Amino acid sequence: MASALLCADGWSGPPPEMEGQEVLLVEGLCLSPRSMVDLVESDEEELVVAIHRDQANLGEVQSVLRRLGFDPLAVGILDLASVGHPSEVPAALRGTIARARAYPGARPEQVKLLPADRRTRRGFLSLGTPTYTGGPRIDTDLCVAARGCQICVSQCPAGALTWSDGSVSYDPNACIACGICVTACPRAAVENPVATPDAVAAEIVEVVGLGAPGIRYRCRDAIVAGEPGWHQVEVPCTGMLTVGWMLAPLVLGAASVDAIPCSEGGCRLGNDEKLAATLADVSMVMDHLELEDGEVAVDQVIASPPSELFSAGSTGRVLELLAPDSMTLDFSFADVGTVVIDPETCTACLMCSQVCPTGALVGHQNDGGVSLDLNPTLCVACGQCVAQCPEAERDAILMLRRFDGEDRRRGRREVRRDATPRCEVCGGPVAPEAMLARIRSMLGEEHQAALEIIGRRCVDCRGR
Repeated sequence: MASALLCADGWSGPPPEMEGQEVLLVEGLCLSPRSMVDLVESDEEELVVAIHRDQANLGEVQSVLRRLGFDPLAVGILDLASVGHPSEVPAALRGTIARARAYPGARPEQVKLLPADRRTRRGFLSLGTPTYTGGPRIDTDLCVAARGCQICVSQCPAGALTWSDGSVSYDPNACIACGICVTACPRAAVENPVATPDAVAAEIVEVVGLGAPGIRYRCRDAIVAGEPGWHQVEVPCTGMLTVGWMLAPLVLGAASVDAIPCSEGGCRLGNDEKLAATLADVSMVMDHLELEDGEVAVDQVIASPPSELFSAGSTGRVLELLAPDSMTLDFSFADVGTVVIDPETCTACLMCSQVCPTGALVGHQNDGGVSLDLNPTLCVACGQCVAQCPEAERDAILMLRRFDGEDRRRGRREVRRDATPRCEVCGGPVAPEAMLARIRSMLGEEHQAALEIIGRRCVDCRGR
């Protein structure tokens, strides 16, 4: 049984009743976190602390928790000011508990110290205590930077990630722990322990099951007064939200969904432009499906775990569940797309498949030639295939930021095939016919002798 400590300031009556949960009202908990020392057992496995973030010093709370032997990131912290009505506190506590139980643990390099928050009443009058939060970790077994993937690097607003010689380096001092790299990575190779798909899904499923409220995302540093009927879900920064993350609560049964911009919540990270682009795409989906807040009803049985709705590249899956019938939408920002190959200009070099991070494009070589397959359900519109294509200026490959339900149902299919002549010396493949034709058009007739060799022999045998 987990214990929940709830600041009694402003609370009237007995503590909220929660089956299987001991809730203790603590006078002055926000102003004096040290009072927890006499209330928490040293062997307590789980703990939730409910405080008023506009009065408490979170750094001091976490410091006391550390002295008690807790991982401060493992303890669920509920901001009572974010709860719209006292009657909603039990559900909010249960959501916080569910999320804490899904906490995966953090490695030492993932624990970041942030400057003290000076916006609270106590922080303004004191030196303050730094707070702990989670930072990213790159799983090298999942990362495909060796194939040229630099998506997380390009998306990092702080320049904390750099790509060099097929690997991504992380500068913890530059990192602002915004979480954008987590949702930008199409391979789930970047993990932030305080905002994992399992943890976020667990909280939302719990509170929705207790009354299907609206889900409102807010930044880690945001201090926003709650409204009745809305449950605030904390993320490192709302700039990390994808269209999939925004719409997933609707699939899970929430009545509505929203996100608070950095500028409105007091978040210092300032990723409002990115959030605005995501919200514009979300609004387009809602308008297309004629969904209104409070009227969303998704009659779907989700066979997969809810956390998959928040996993890498989940936007397409979420859209499929929201719109089981055929739907085609062109987005401006969403991480969902498809690829179009022009057989007239594509040289079948297969370089696009070599850099595709998700396996949406897969190239094959066989005795008769080469072929290229596309699975649109795996495309996250990263555009790396276009950047790598040597014939991109001739529109040999186009990346469309599009959701096409019918196209996705078709699944993987062949989009390009070409024959490959065999080397007259070793019998190995020379090059696709289309590539040889392109070389001939570029060199011209004055290089006829070289063209003859290029067309008959592979690269290894041309010098023989």
